[in-house]
Amino acid sequence: MFHCVKSVYFPNGGVSFPRFHGAFRTHRNSRNYSTLPSKADAVIIGGGSIGCSTLYHLTKLGLKNVVLLEANKITAGTTWHTAGLVWSLRPNDTDIQLLKITREMLGRLEEETGVNPGFNMNGGLFLASTKERLDEYKRLHTIGKAFGIYSEMLSPLETKRLYPLLDEKTLYGTMYSPTDGNVDPSGLCSALTRFATRNGATVSVIVFSLPYIFIIFYSLNDFLYSTLTWF
Repeated sequence: MFHCVKSVYFPNGGVSFPRFHGAFRTHRNSRNYSTLPSKADAVIIGGGSIGCSTLYHLTKLGLKNVVLLEANKITAGTTWHTAGLVWSLRPNDTDIQLLKITREMLGRLEEETGVNPGFNMNGGLFLASTKERLDEYKRLHTIGKAFGIYSEMLSPLETKRLYPLLDEKTLYGTMYSPTDGNVDPSGLCSALTRFATRNGATVSVIVFSLPYIFIIFYSLNDFLYSTLTWF
């Protein structure tokens, strides 16, 4: 069985597909694509949230001949059993900006695709049971201010009023982030692939009958490339 690797390939001139000695089945969102193209501008291996998001953003940038390959079914890997948490604040600025882009995408996906990604912005509590952890959340709160992301430091009693099931005696305090939420992983991937296939991308589920498949990575002109081969 082919094990997916979440990678994007951009070799010069695109990717050529040699003949596969295996069976093919096509994902239902691929709009009746029954065969792979002979050549692609980019190939994504792995149909989880990262692979589907990469597919979405590449087609959003205007690439049409993009292929996503999945060995089982969309979201079959780690994506399907995740909690789907979507934060607003993380300890570094890069993560914060990526999360901002993600929340903006979630806000427009249903309008773009007609598929509800299942995003619920129900807020999040960062619980501190030690003074050191509370100090960490205070720093995170300060970082959020620099990026214009609202959060609020709460006392144990204030936290209790917000979420009555908590035992406030175990807390030093909390940070409340009202723009946090959770997303349905399956709905998210369905929406992302729907947009991509409407704009020319191919989503294919492939069952290989071959025992050994290798991803070979190589470097050229400061870019990392990879190729798929089998024996």
